[in-house]
Amino acid sequence: MCKSHTHHTVQLLVSYTQESGLHGTNGLNLQTSYKNLSELRHSTAFCMAWRFYHLTRSKWTSSHAFHKKNLRNFQSMPARTATGAVYLILGALTIEAEIHKRQLSFLYNIVSCDNSTILDLVDRQLIMNMDNQQSFFCKVAGTLAMYDLPSIDSLKQQPPSKLKWKLSVKMALQKYWTKFFLEEIESKTTLVHLDRTLLKIGSVHPVWTSLSSTISDVKKGAVKNRLLTGTYLFESNKHKFSGGKESSLCRLCGTSNEDITHFLLLCPALHQQRKALFSNLKALVCLCDIDSEEGLKTLKRFQTTFGNENVMFVKCDVTDHDSFENVFKQAKRKFGVLDIVVNNAGLLAEDNMRKTMMVNSIGVIEGTQLATHYLNKESGGQGGVVVNISSTAGLTPVFYMPIYVASKYSIVGYTRSVSQNPANKERGMRYTCLCPAFTDTTMFDKKWSDEGEEPPPGFSEEEKKGALHLIEATGVNTVEEVVKGFMTLLEVDDNNGAVMTVTKKHGIQYRHGKPLSHKL
Repeated sequence: MCKSHTHHTVQLLVSYTQESGLHGTNGLNLQTSYKNLSELRHSTAFCMAWRFYHLTRSKWTSSHAFHKKNLRNFQSMPARTATGAVYLILGALTIEAEIHKRQLSFLYNIVSCDNSTILDLVDRQLIMNMDNQQSFFCKVAGTLAMYDLPSIDSLKQQPPSKLKWKLSVKMALQKYWTKFFLEEIESKTTLVHLDRTLLKIGSVHPVWTSLSSTISDVKKGAVKNRLLTGTYLFESNKHKFSGGKESSLCRLCGTSNEDITHFLLLCPALHQQRKALFSNLKALVCLCDIDSEEGLKTLKRFQTTFGNENVMFVKCDVTDHDSFENVFKQAKRKFGVLDIVVNNAGLLAEDNMRKTMMVNSIGVIEGTQLATHYLNKESGGQGGVVVNISSTAGLTPVFYMPIYVASKYSIVGYTRSVSQNPANKERGMRYTCLCPAFTDTTMFDKKWSDEGEEPPPGFSEEEKKGALHLIEATGVNTVEEVVKGFMTLLEVDDNNGAVMTVTKKHGIQYRHGKPLSHKL
């Protein structure tokens, strides 16, 4: 059978089986689907053809697209899902890697055989035909180099056992493609909720392995998978995509706009489901604020979601050492151990220099020192993470609020400096800094962005123009966008000293601690 006919026949067979229901959208167990169809797709005739024949670019492109489409169907993923997530969540090899695996297996059978005639032919090919790009040996030499495996000559001279060679090939392919796809998804902002440490070619993600094979469980897994990959369509997405024609209100409760935060944490219609799940979690939160009224409101909202015993509130003035340390003492007394501290207190008051510096700068430094004392292993803690909240104003001059800028610059400088302490490794401590641009919170005055409005109190028309220019350059973040950056700082464990910016126009970017080109 010619290579083109084989290729087309296998594609038809796979398509027919999927049309008959052999895929995830019908609730069929994903691992079963993948195993059965991959055996068909990588049938001996199909792969034998690809070992020896040169495929045109269009054929390669077609096969890659077809293979990826199958993997998406197995997992009930939409077409917009990031390619790296399609492969890594299932732990599947690319079609190219599957062909390479069979090439390398065939190579081993040749070089390890006892037939002197075949070995002489191999020697002749290596001497006379290695410049021929269509030669099997030229191609397989490139494959060996690609995966950092021994050369053909080395394999001939010292062939490993068959089992050892299969294991070496398997590990090399998995390592190469895991690295390849992890690097690819680093630039995907939709995958902020996907834990990279659980992604590896050859291993299926827990979103699938934790499920039973029942149809209902598999369909639940499909929803979880879309949440992880940022492809679940919330009502807020539909509202945006429709240009405002569709409502953004949650259809379950009808009280708030539906986004991922509302869906997972806040929707009252899903309270009982959340309560059953959160009862098994060990996430314990201590809230502190100088504003008792707002603090207690937040406490009540959190307790409704996470349970009364898992959340506490302590009134605190970050400019008062004893008041601030009392928070740590009470939290440790109630929860036993502390592992994350977020220094988030902030103030914009250009007419009160001392208070601004005390809250924004001294308060953060005080909080970091207290966190170091109560969390580090040398003091009996288990180590932990400190996230200091600065601002993009801590990275660039802003003429109309120099006091605020000075306070935020100090946070960046202090965090980067304390992160360099050689003792951090032994203490188990990590320090990071988050720098959001303008964000839609109570601290952001809408008058900054409204052309027809008077400037906020204490600011001139010229200063407002400066603010409008900066808002136009960066945009105004939603709280959810800042939360995504915050969660990334928490979840990435090799970013000590990292400074991350979050802007509406440029998304999440590392400014220090990671290469500038490293975007999430």
